[in-house]
Amino acid sequence: METLPALRPQKIADLDHDILDLFAERWSPRAFADRPVEPQKIRRMLEAARWTMSSYNEQP
Repeated sequence: METLPALRPQKIADLDHDILDLFAERWSPRAFADRPVEPQKIRRMLEAARWTMSSYNEQP
């Protein structure tokens, strides 16, 4: 599926070294807020992860 260029933000990464434009113009929909996450939300997420299925039923 091809994404329309008009819908993608035009951000160029701040580079320390020369890389391919493909990587410098890469866009990710994930963003992080500059604020802490409440401990209860973290515990809830970790508990949900603990109860998810494991790959090939191989528990650690």
